[in-house]
Amino acid sequence: MLMSLLQQSNELCCLTGHSDKVTSVVCTSDGTVCSASLDRTVRLWKPEMHTTSADQFHNAQVTSAATSEDGRQIATASRCVFLLLSPFHT
Repeated sequence: MLMSLLQQSNELCCLTGHSDKVTSVVCTSDGTVCSASLDRTVRLWKPEMHTTSADQFHNAQVTSAATSEDGRQIATASRCVFLLLSPFHT
């Protein structure tokens, strides 16, 4: 789904909401986009609706994010050497 949208346009949409630089972006098989930011948040986005569906908050700047192969969990890491594993809910 996401790949077909990427092939149709140079820019799908502009997702706004982070208040600092985005450090990592990952896409899931259902088209959800996960973004990690120096603003200490991780956001889950539904690009087709131009909205965020969930936010996670860290105690420090978030430097990376990854999803499990099955898309059920998300792992995020922050500058305070903290790794958060959480269920993936949209």
